[in-house]
Amino acid sequence: MLLTAKHRAVIVTADEIDHGATSAVEEGTGAHIKPTSFEGRHPKRCNSGLQIGVCAHNLGVVEPSADLPPAHGPHLHSKLSDGDLSPHVVYSPHATSTAHHHAASAAHHQSSVIRNAFQEAFFRGRWLLMLLLLQSTSSIVLEANQDLLKGHLWITLYLTMLVGAGGNAGNQSSIKVIRGLATGSIKASWQSARNTIAGQAAVGLLLGLGLGLGGFVRVYLASHSVISSVAISLSLFCIVMTSVVLGSWLPFALCYLGVDPANAGTSIQVLMDILGVGITCVMCRLVLVQLASSLVTHRHHLSL
Repeated sequence: MLLTAKHRAVIVTADEIDHGATSAVEEGTGAHIKPTSFEGRHPKRCNSGLQIGVCAHNLGVVEPSADLPPAHGPHLHSKLSDGDLSPHVVYSPHATSTAHHHAASAAHHQSSVIRNAFQEAFFRGRWLLMLLLLQSTSSIVLEANQDLLKGHLWITLYLTMLVGAGGNAGNQSSIKVIRGLATGSIKASWQSARNTIAGQAAVGLLLGLGLGLGGFVRVYLASHSVISSVAISLSLFCIVMTSVVLGSWLPFALCYLGVDPANAGTSIQVLMDILGVGITCVMCRLVLVQLASSLVTHRHHLSL
């Protein structure tokens, strides 16, 4: 039935009719009219218990449509004038099924969110657990160099600076390659990998020189020792150079193994924590122990 602008309609659910109250909605505007009572003139409920009106969310009050489908059961039609607030009631068989469909969709969406959260936590968690166990091996490196660290305890003051610089530089290279693989500007091929790593090696060389110089100044201002500053700056240069090359290579390696290249960002941080400690211990031993003893021996010969 078509409703003109001069008519008003009240569209309610069958439950609301049973309770004797609803609201009127003016067609075309959606403006609520004062509540109307059905007390004393309840229409009968459909045998199938169908709702009245087209209510997508089972809210009870909806804007009437000009294209309401014909009712298929007991129904009540009554035209109203502007001054008559008697309801125009239309039974629709579609509202209940639509409301049930949306309720089922909402429940399915909620279960999907929970299931996806567990799946993501599982896949990410197992990778992080593996990195956690791998990172713990840095304690083996420190234990193997106890004699060096006991004689030069100040080295430990700069370990976080050294491994942090390596992780940051390597992460930058990894992100660059990951973005290139995602956008297609970098191909997942050996030729593309060689070209990318070669370009990043040149960048790593420049970064290593610059950061090494900054590390030298930082240590010298704190210790006023040239040999200590040289040891830390050389360590920093080697760490940055290594991390940039590894950071650009790791996404290709993970892609080749069938692992998400995005994991390279976290992996390079852990690798450089281990390699950074090892490189620092090796370079400091070379400079502070072997080079220092050689200089002492050379001075001794010169004094003779």
